[in-house]
Amino acid sequence: MEAPWGEDWGQLRSAALACGFKASALARHFGISPRQLDRHFRAGLRVSPQRWLKEQRLQAAQQLLPSASSVKEVAYVLGFRQISQFCRDYRLRFGMSPSAQIRSVRVRWESCTVSYRGGSSLSHCTEARCRVVSAPIACRARASGG
Repeated sequence: MEAPWGEDWGQLRSAALACGFKASALARHFGISPRQLDRHFRAGLRVSPQRWLKEQRLQAAQQLLPSASSVKEVAYVLGFRQISQFCRDYRLRFGMSPSAQIRSVRVRWESCTVSYRGGSSLSHCTEARCRVVSAPIACRARASGG
């Protein structure tokens, strides 16, 4: 039994985001019943749609937190009704609270901008966030608050 999304997992992830990480909305998106969605997930991924969607939502949170202004902002964007539930789920999944994640990323980023301000190039930096930045000019803008 082939899933409506075939082997295109990127399409499934995009649909999950567009459907607000809700199984019933995801089933409607693909034109199948919630029960059919459950069967496809259990056959192909060996998990329930709810468990898979929760994991996708938490991974999306992990990607959004470094650039977010607050934990509340990320929880709201991803459709968590209770910030406390989001924090509990995040801590269980990643072993640290969302606010600790934000702080750790900011500390690493600040250490990189300090080394840049000191005159050295960021090309030596091993932090993933710094490798994303293509030019020191972007780092200067970030370091100056822009």
